[in-house]
Amino acid sequence: MGDCRVFLDVGSGPLTFYTALSLVNYPMDRLFAIDKSKKFMELGKKVLEKIDNSISQKIVYGLPDKNVDLINFGNVFAEIDDEKTTQFLDSYIKYLSEKNAYIMIVEPGTKRSFKNRN
Repeated sequence: MGDCRVFLDVGSGPLTFYTALSLVNYPMDRLFAIDKSKKFMELGKKVLEKIDNSISQKIVYGLPDKNVDLINFGNVFAEIDDEKTTQFLDSYIKYLSEKNAYIMIVEPGTKRSFKNRN
């Protein structure tokens, strides 16, 4: 991830992406998180507070006000229809910085995604 310091986590669930970065002491400046359930993110924030309270205080629920270095998509594409995937991705790409920006897609699978594929 090089010098990424500003992140947008889409499908952040219990904030596992930020928790993982925190566990390896990755330096993070600004953190944005989006998920269907704010309650689920709050549960993850409580875990993150125990690891590094300074990181949990940097999390903003919602879209960024400025460009980000990396957008992480966690378990979102497996849960949406294939024809909506490009449109969904396009709606977030506009938040990427124009220099050295990254997209990370993590799709380990969820109950819902397995039901959609069968």
